[in-house]
Amino acid sequence: MVNVIGKEEVKVGFWTTDAGFTKRIGKLTYFPEDVLETIVWPGGVVHNPMHRMLQVRSARLRIGIPKRRRIGQLFEVTYDAETNTTLVSGFCSEVFLTAFGRLDPNAAFEFIQFDGSYDDLIYQVKAGEFDAAIGDITFTANRSQYVDFTLTYTELGLATLYRNVDATTSLWIFLKPLSSDLWLVSACFFVLLGFVIWVLEHETNDEFQGSLVQQIGATLWFAFSTLVYAQRQKLESNLSRFVVTVWLFVVLVLVSSYTAALSSLLTVEQIQLLSDRGIIGYQGGSLTRVLLIRKWKFNDTRLKPYNTLEEIADALSLGSKKGGVDAIVDEIPYIKEFLARYPSGYSMITSEDYTNGFSFFKGGDNLQVFPKGSPLTLGMSTQIAGLREDGTLQKLDNKWFGQQSDQQSNDAAHALKILNFKGMRGLFLLSGATMSTALFVFTIYYIHDRLHYTYAMLAGGKGVNEPSYSRVGVILDMGSWVGKTVHSCISIAVSEFYALNTNYKTRIVLHNRDTHGEPLQALSAALDLLEKPKVQAILGSQSSAEAKFLAVLGDQARIPILSLSPISSSNKHPYFLQITQDEITQVNAIASLALSYGWKNAIIIFEDTDNERDMATFMTNYLQQKSITVTYMSSISSSANNEVLQEELHKLSNTQTKLYIVHASHSLASCLFQNAKYLGMMDVGYKWIVTSKTMNFLDFMDDDVIESMQGVVGFKSHIPRSRDLQKFTSKWRKEYHMMELKHINAYAISAYDGVSALAMAVEKTMSALKLNAKELETTRSAQWSATLLNHMLKISFNGLSGEFRFLNARVMTQVLEIVNVIDKEEVNVGFWTPDVAFTKKVGKLNSYPHDGLESIVWPGGVLNNPTHRMLRVSSRRLKIGIPKRRRGGPLFEVKYDAQTNSTHVSGFCSEVFLVAFHGFNRNITFEFIPVGGTYDDLLDQVQAGKFDAAIGDITITAKRSQYVDFTLPYTDLGYAMLFRNEATLSMWIFMEPLSSDLWIVSAFFFILLGFVIWILEHRTNDEFQGSLLQQTGTTLWFAFSTLVYAQRQKLESNLSRFVVMVWLFVVLVLVSSYTAALSSLLTVEQIQITSKEGLVGYQLGSTARDFMVQNMHSTKAMLRPLLSSEEIVDALSSGSKKGGVDVVIDEVPYIKEFLARYPSGYSMVKSKETTNGFGFVFPKGSPLTFGISTQIAGLRENGTLQELENKWFGQQSDPLSKDTATTMKVLNFKGLFLISGISMAVALFLFMLNYIHEKLHYTYARWQEESLHSS
Repeated sequence: MVNVIGKEEVKVGFWTTDAGFTKRIGKLTYFPEDVLETIVWPGGVVHNPMHRMLQVRSARLRIGIPKRRRIGQLFEVTYDAETNTTLVSGFCSEVFLTAFGRLDPNAAFEFIQFDGSYDDLIYQVKAGEFDAAIGDITFTANRSQYVDFTLTYTELGLATLYRNVDATTSLWIFLKPLSSDLWLVSACFFVLLGFVIWVLEHETNDEFQGSLVQQIGATLWFAFSTLVYAQRQKLESNLSRFVVTVWLFVVLVLVSSYTAALSSLLTVEQIQLLSDRGIIGYQGGSLTRVLLIRKWKFNDTRLKPYNTLEEIADALSLGSKKGGVDAIVDEIPYIKEFLARYPSGYSMITSEDYTNGFSFFKGGDNLQVFPKGSPLTLGMSTQIAGLREDGTLQKLDNKWFGQQSDQQSNDAAHALKILNFKGMRGLFLLSGATMSTALFVFTIYYIHDRLHYTYAMLAGGKGVNEPSYSRVGVILDMGSWVGKTVHSCISIAVSEFYALNTNYKTRIVLHNRDTHGEPLQALSAALDLLEKPKVQAILGSQSSAEAKFLAVLGDQARIPILSLSPISSSNKHPYFLQITQDEITQVNAIASLALSYGWKNAIIIFEDTDNERDMATFMTNYLQQKSITVTYMSSISSSANNEVLQEELHKLSNTQTKLYIVHASHSLASCLFQNAKYLGMMDVGYKWIVTSKTMNFLDFMDDDVIESMQGVVGFKSHIPRSRDLQKFTSKWRKEYHMMELKHINAYAISAYDGVSALAMAVEKTMSALKLNAKELETTRSAQWSATLLNHMLKISFNGLSGEFRFLNARVMTQVLEIVNVIDKEEVNVGFWTPDVAFTKKVGKLNSYPHDGLESIVWPGGVLNNPTHRMLRVSSRRLKIGIPKRRRGGPLFEVKYDAQTNSTHVSGFCSEVFLVAFHGFNRNITFEFIPVGGTYDDLLDQVQAGKFDAAIGDITITAKRSQYVDFTLPYTDLGYAMLFRNEATLSMWIFMEPLSSDLWIVSAFFFILLGFVIWILEHRTNDEFQGSLLQQTGTTLWFAFSTLVYAQRQKLESNLSRFVVMVWLFVVLVLVSSYTAALSSLLTVEQIQITSKEGLVGYQLGSTARDFMVQNMHSTKAMLRPLLSSEEIVDALSSGSKKGGVDVVIDEVPYIKEFLARYPSGYSMVKSKETTNGFGFVFPKGSPLTFGISTQIAGLRENGTLQELENKWFGQQSDPLSKDTATTMKVLNFKGLFLISGISMAVALFLFMLNYIHEKLHYTYARWQEESLHSS
């Protein structure tokens, strides 16, 4: 079959009587129109002229391009005034033209600039104004709903661009591992330790006695010598020994942490973006800003937009302190474009894949976009796959951006690892200053003989007046978790309040009563408190029934009642104060949420109690005022059993309204949702909104209850995060660790603030009435109660729950938190405030309410509005083809269950497929059918219609894309090398961490230390006296023994102790720095594959063999096929010299799977992206292809894809910066041992010479003596 195109005939396929239509003789197929090459029919229509197709011949293709694109290597737009045409150049355009040229060499284009946002450009494609759009267009799940994108042709994810800073020029680099406050606190604790030991020891221990100066010197010497475990004083008290034992553990952790932190600083250059003051730049109009706020949780005030490469360079040069930025975060192609313009002085660090790269047609970063259903989408995707496979895409990348590494500051990083004197001069400056100071003071002391100091001690005190006590009753259900939590917080509140306010003349005393969960018992307890202790206020009432009883009692007894539960008629009871956040306010929030989604009907489900009934009535009236019709009000008894609940829920499910608003206690709500799930009412189409009456107590619900609430949206009290709250939470968990709660209940926090408010009011009341202690404890007059109530209502302060003040006897609710129940926890999706409605963070105004919240997952796993049109697929079970011979492992595993006669799949590939599929339809079931043969045979079965899809470790290739449709890739692209770690280190590697000048200066300072100590000690210290040789030996021995803190000479001068104290700190930093630098040198392991005779392994049946032959110019004799992970282990262990292999080359997912099974002893190095990754397979034209691709794009954007990868493969860091511990061998240190051995041999040789000399001298002397006697 031929097609007349231009002035020639073009072959499009064959027809045979046996096989029908086929592209090559002998291949059987059942879909003629899909097995021929592209046919151009009259009029330039591609394929079937009956379909609505893109006209590619009769007119030039209208290509939309962004008008405001800056000039650069990525994509550049110029206007030719002579020809009145728009010209494009750069990487994006050349990829497009190259790919389209392979698809249709005769196609012509008209590039039309569009002035608007990228989304507006995409809408123009959707509306048919353009045939396609190209440029730096990002593929997102949202955009792919309107247009089709090709395969991505750029790297995925974001990168951070920053200016290289020469860290070696820092004078005080040794201080960086610890923060300034940690340094200060550590020093204070050293001094505190000395003081404690002095208190415990000085009365009985001679070493801590003497003059004041001697005691201070001995104490500080002992304390700071513990830094290197060099303390010499003998402790006599067991209490002292206990204190020092614990302190030595603290020092161990502190020193180890310092070493580890310094090692981290020296290993990898990192930019500190987490500083509260740091400013981050981003490209104006890009999606980066949204990702920085949503995913990386950056404050909007820290972000600054830029539009040109010059602006970026200027901003990075200035830094945030001078009006610029500390770093630029953008998609990788943009960063590459910048580095192509400014190749030196800047570095890039890539992040996880939160974006989907650039592509043409159907959604992506830097894509070309085509209208929905365009036949060019798959054609261009196939060509892009071919460009990546044959290396053309990489050549174009190198052409426009140059050959860039992920991090271009390797030289700077290496220089930082090799510590030099310049980097440590601050340390020696400090040590030199201490020595100079000590010598100066010693000279003054020597000249004047002695300095006299006078110390005066001031002693005194004042008596503390006994405080007055006010009795307060506490009525709680002490057997419930809520009651226990509230009571614990109240107890802590009293102790903390008076610890902070020691000047208060009053104290409140708590009198506790247990209600056992019975309202009448609460009334009885209140009467008892009024009669016996005669309390002056009561705090409690967990339930609305208890609140009603206590409200009436409070009015009759005229004492304030601080209630944790609201009542609808609280304004009728002046002494009833509601200290928890108001429930009525949230009705406005619920109405706003319903209106933002366009919901017009709702059903209210409430607990059948007086207060909840009144609340439901109020809610109904309010919603109807907002044009939201309450079609039914369902009243359920607190004691309703499962049968009653199921009957009521079944009745509700038969109505057309599927929006349910639940206002009930957490105990009733627990039963309600378990039965709702049992009846299938927690699936797609249902919406559940829950009030704070339930959500405030979610932590007290069982896991199975929370699991039944998946997709529920609730309102709860907002407790703002603060340092005081963190301190309180930490203290509470330490004192009540047995309660094991994730969060402290909002009621308990409100009770804490309520007690603080009551304590303030009691103090003000006593001052106002001028009562003495006895009168305060006995009075409960009407004047006292009225004054106390008046002061309570005027109290205003910032407590743990935020602003605490009363309005109409209720604590004002300023902010409500909106949470979404996902998995087994509540996820914050935003806030509601009376002023600005919905917002993602408090204080940020948003004009679009439902867009001001994070994505909400409704029941059934549906994102955002569940009434939106969703993709529906056939209700039958989908037949999914899977490779039968796939080996087991975390990547993809197939198991057969003989009992159920069914096939089960597990692993990363299958879970991504299931998660993506369920993202838009959770009602589909699957039948997994194994297929023997090759992967191409499996795809032939999909093409033939025997399977609805195929999943597994299936690689996307240009050839395969001609017969089937692939989704977006969901794995890393490209190949990687796997090799066995075998570090061959230099015998002098121990010398490399320090530069030669630092070695010399260090040795000089050791000698200088000895000289200074000799000057300070030799006149009075016997150990530093003797002959010149003895003094020299002792001095040098003392100095160099400080290297390992082994000095044994006892110092008598405080100046000497001061000098050595500082020097020991210098030695600590020096040794730690040496350790860190050596660790850094051993961190990165690299393989040198230089032998042309080495064997390379690959997985049998994979595409790696063709890749190595075509791209790495490997001969077939160098390649060895391997079947299993065990064979890979054996082959790498043997090496090519013993019949194994030196490296294994395979696609990145296979290498990650291997490293998940064998995490230690092996490393991976990635190559360029020469493969297209794994994708799921569907028949040509299947509507599921783009649906699943959209879901995969969403999974990558929200981080789910990375989470699944971490789940199955573990968190594998970049292998070129992987911190793998290298086991050091004797051969690695033979140079060091050689020096030591030579020194020993020289010492023995000199000793033998001296010994022989002494012997000869002795013999000669004896001979002379004998000669004299004989003569």
